[in-house]
Amino acid sequence: MKRIAILIAAFAVLLRAEDHPKEFDPDVSHWLVKEPPPKSNFDEYWGFMNRANMSEIEWCVAADGDRVKATLGEGVIKKIVGDRPAFSLNQSKDGDPLAEPSAVHKVLDGWLASYNRGEFGAAVWWFSADGKDRRAISAHPVNQFIAHQERIFAVEGLAHMGSSEGSVLEFRHKEHLTVETFIELPQSGELVTPLPDGRLCIVASDMLLALSLDGHLEVLIPNARWGSLYPNSAVYVHESQTLFIGMRQFVARYKVTPANHSYDLTVPSKAFMSPYDRE
Repeated sequence: MKRIAILIAAFAVLLRAEDHPKEFDPDVSHWLVKEPPPKSNFDEYWGFMNRANMSEIEWCVAADGDRVKATLGEGVIKKIVGDRPAFSLNQSKDGDPLAEPSAVHKVLDGWLASYNRGEFGAAVWWFSADGKDRRAISAHPVNQFIAHQERIFAVEGLAHMGSSEGSVLEFRHKEHLTVETFIELPQSGELVTPLPDGRLCIVASDMLLALSLDGHLEVLIPNARWGSLYPNSAVYVHESQTLFIGMRQFVARYKVTPANHSYDLTVPSKAFMSPYDRE
């Protein structure tokens, strides 16, 4: 009964209109750390996370020179960062794919586009540089492509109904552009960004991983528990050795060092929290 009462109180708070300020310092290095309740206190911890999950606030991070700045969005962010071709990517010879892509990447002979509809299916298509030719490559639910050390990788996966699985893919130019699994991941791969030592830092659905190109996978954070906050963007800052991850309600901040297996949740100020969590 106690858990139900806490959840009802949390949802009652969330039914109010968001009253956070519209102006804030976008430089995330200045943001306030908001400590959640200890995980040992099940009711309070998950009440805190459920309120964050229901928040209308979405933070997206991007590099701005030697700083990282956040922009404020409403609802799930589906912005594609990077180059796009001049032609539309929501058409094909057979009427499929039917929607705008969730990720796009320029390759030597054209474009890669991912159409990730989660549990409703997915596809990766290749488009020629002029858009006149196109071909389905795979049915992987790719979340992000990345060019790294003259190779093309992608993180993919699906987290749904309590299960999470994914992999890192590599795309190779042979007779045609092909795809193969580089390594299986313990969870869905959501985001990927390079580290200065040559590894790939992978934001999984509820973990943080580091992958070397010889296939060694290291778990940096084993129980991140940010899956319900939908990470949407990640930036690594070389000078401070810090990774910033944009997500619902918070920007997560993680110091990438061997001994660190925890992260901070940050906000511009307490005014950007649910009224229930502003103390």
